Amino acid sequence: MTSPIPPQPGKNLHNLEILSLFENDLNDTIPPSLGNLSNLSELLLYSNGLSGTIPPEFGLLKKLKVLRVGDNRLTGHIPEEISKCTELRTMGFASCSLNGCIPRTFGQLL
Repeated sequence: MTSPIPPQPGKNLHNLEILSLFENDLNDTIPPSLGNLSNLSELLLYSNGLSGTIPPEFGLLKKLKVLRVGDNRLTGHIPEEISKCTELRTMGFASCSLNGCIPRTFGQLL
């Protein structure tokens, strides 16, 4: 059985550091409200049935170190806003239908 990610993260999740939802048959789109989880250091959404685009709101995740969204049905481009995540060290976008170029600003992340 597949299900979506809830559109609004719970009020009590503001201290959440790791959100690991990989390999769960999740479908629908990635809710932009995940960008409100300001203490996230790892966001693992890979190997699901997620579609749509990667929310630019992920750029609000200033403490994010790991972002893995590969092996989904994602489309569009990688949002340039993600380069605002200056702690980001690991990204995984493989096996999606993303297009466009990797934003130049990603070169500032190393």
